[in-house]
Amino acid sequence: MQNHPIRFKALADSIMINLLEEIGIKTNIETGPWISGGTARRLWFGEKWTNADIDLFFHDEASFSLASSNLYLYSMAHGSELPHITKNAVTYKFQYKEQELKIQCINKKYHRDILDVWESFDYTVCCFALADNILMASQSALDDCTAKILRLIPNSSRGVDGRRVTKYGIYGFKPTRQILEELCKQHDDKNLTQDWDANDDYT
Repeated sequence: MQNHPIRFKALADSIMINLLEEIGIKTNIETGPWISGGTARRLWFGEKWTNADIDLFFHDEASFSLASSNLYLYSMAHGSELPHITKNAVTYKFQYKEQELKIQCINKKYHRDILDVWESFDYTVCCFALADNILMASQSALDDCTAKILRLIPNSSRGVDGRRVTKYGIYGFKPTRQILEELCKQHDDKNLTQDWDANDDYT
C-alpha cells in the first residue's frame, strides 16, 4: 500500500456536502473521521451512492463519540429508529431528501491515518476515502477499478470471504487467481469431513 501514491480530487456531490454539514460531522484528512469504502468509491466515479452504507472510521474514541452523538440527535429529530449497536459499530438509519440513508460509525479499531484504515480492508478496490470535501484513492484502487479486478491487499489480515467475492462479482469485478485458489481451499477444507452434495450450486 505504501508503494502506491494517494490521488486526490475535490468532492462535487452537493448532497453529501450538505448531509455532513447538517449532521455536524467535521472530517479531517489528517485526523479523521474518514468516510471510506464503497460510498467513497461511488463518489469518486460519480455513481449513485445513497443506497450504499456510509462507513465512518475514527482516529480515537473522542471523535467517535462526537460523531455518534451528533448522528443520534440528527436521526432522532428526523423520525429515525434507535441506532443498532454492536461491538464493532453503531449504525444509524434515517430519511434524508426522500432517501433512506445508513451511516455506520465503526469503532472496532481506531486508526492513525487513512493508510491505516485501508490496511484494515480486504480488497484494493475498497481503498477510497472522503474527508474535508476531498476524495482520496490509492493508485492501486484506481488501477484495479479501471481493470475491474478484485485483488487482495498485500499482507491483509482479513481472509477471503466468498460472500464479498460474490458481491463484487455482481459489480463486475473479476477475482484474481489468488482469491480463487483461496476459495477452493476453503471449500476443500469444509468438505474434508462431509460427502459432496450434487445439489450444491457450484458453477
